[in-house]
Amino acid sequence: MILTVPQTLKLLQISRTTLYRMFENSELTKIKFGENRRSSIRVKLSEELEKEYEKQIQALIV
Repeated sequence: MILTVPQTLKLLQISRTTLYRMFENSELTKIKFGENRRSSIRVKLSEELEKEYEKQIQALIV
């Protein structure tokens, strides 16, 4: 499952700083689209997180 940064922050109830720390610690996978200032970041959730938050993810996507 791939989510936007705001969706991930809301789902995991964490701060942006914590999210980027999790990227650095390889706890979450960051996917970057584009280059320079027009780049876009998405978050790839692990299968474990996807299963754990399945209902909340559906609510975010709808």
